[in-house]
Amino acid sequence: MKEKIRGLPNNKNLNSRLEQRIFLTLLMIGMLLTFLSGAANLYYRTPVDRVLAPFAMTAIIGGFFWYAVSYGRFRGPILAASLFACVGLVPYLWMAHGGLFGGFPFFVPYLTVVLMAIHQGGRRWIYLLVLFATTGWMIYLDLLGSELIKPITDPRVLLYSNLYGLIGSALSVTVLFLIFSRSYEEEQQRVLKMAAALREANRELEYLSRFDTLTSLPNRRDITEKMEYQLRLSNRNQQPFGLLMVDVDHFKKFNDHFGHQCGDYVLKALAELMLSLKREQDSVARWGGEEFILLLPDTDLRGTMVMAERLRSAVENHSFNDGVNRHQLTITVGATVFDLLSEQIDHTIRKADTALYWGKEQGRNRCYAYTTRMIEMKELL
Repeated sequence: MKEKIRGLPNNKNLNSRLEQRIFLTLLMIGMLLTFLSGAANLYYRTPVDRVLAPFAMTAIIGGFFWYAVSYGRFRGPILAASLFACVGLVPYLWMAHGGLFGGFPFFVPYLTVVLMAIHQGGRRWIYLLVLFATTGWMIYLDLLGSELIKPITDPRVLLYSNLYGLIGSALSVTVLFLIFSRSYEEEQQRVLKMAAALREANRELEYLSRFDTLTSLPNRRDITEKMEYQLRLSNRNQQPFGLLMVDVDHFKKFNDHFGHQCGDYVLKALAELMLSLKREQDSVARWGGEEFILLLPDTDLRGTMVMAERLRSAVENHSFNDGVNRHQLTITVGATVFDLLSEQIDHTIRKADTALYWGKEQGRNRCYAYTTRMIEMKELL
C-alpha cells in the first residue's frame, strides 16, 4: 500500500498547469495593453519616451511569452517577469501616468504577474519585498511632489490611461475567473477519479483481507467469521454443524524435493479439487500453510465423516500434473461436530485439530473424528 494508487491525478501537476495558464494569459493582456498605450501615445504625439517605453515593454513581455511557449519552461520566465514588473513596469507606469492622481490602475494587471512569485517557494518573499519597496518608494516620491511624477493634465491622455487600467483590471479578473472555474472543474474530476480509485482500492483491500492470494480460497479471518455465525445459528436452531481440518501428508518433504513452485501448484490444485467436491452450502478455506478447513452446516457426525472420507479418497486417487511430473498425494483429515454445549468456536476447532494429529500419529492418509474418543469411518458404518 506504500505505492501510489494508480489513476490518480497528481495535484502538483494540476497546480503547475494552472500557473502556466495564468502566466501566459497575463502576459498576453500585458502585451495588448502596453502596445495600445504606445499606439495611443504616438497618436496623441506625447513625448518620445512615452511612445518608445510601452513598445519596448511590449517586446520584453513578448520575449517572456515566446520563451515560455517555445521551450515549455515557465519557472524562469515567471521569476523574470515578476522581477521585471517590480523594478520596471511599476516605476514607469507610476511616473508616466501621474501616480495616484493619474492612471494608477493601469499597472494593476502586472501586479498579478508579481503575485505569481508566491508559488516559487522561499523566493516569494524576496519578490514581494522588492514590490513593496518599489511601490513604497513611488508613494514617497509622489507625496514629496517629485518632478519625476507629473500628474496628467491632458484630459484625453488621462481618459485613455484610466480606461486602459479599467480594461486591464476587468480582463484580468474575467480571465482569471474563467481559468479558476476551469481549474475547479478539473479538481472536481480529480476528486471523482480519486473517489473511484479509493473505492477500487478498498475493494482490493477487502479481498486481500479475506482471501488467500495463492489459492483464492477464503482465509482464516473469513472462515472464522463464518464459523462464529454458524455457531450462533446452531445455538438458536439446535442444529449441529461439522468441521474438517485437512493437512497434506509429508508436504515439507514434497516441497524440498520438487521445489516451492511445484508445491504452490499442488496447493492450488488441491483447493480446486475440494471446491469441486463440497456441497453448495459448505465453505472451504485455507487455514495456513498446507492446512485447509471445511465448514459443513446442518451436518451430523456421520455426514461429516462421509465428507471427510470422500475428500481423502478423491485426493488419494487424483493425479496432480504440474506439466513436468505427475504427483500422488494423500491427506489426513480430522473431523468433529459442534456439540451444542460449547460457547466458543475455538473449542470446536481444537477438537478437529486434535483428531487431525491423531490421524497423523496413526500413519497418515486417514480420517478420524473427535467425540468422547477417536473413531474412524468404519466404526460409523
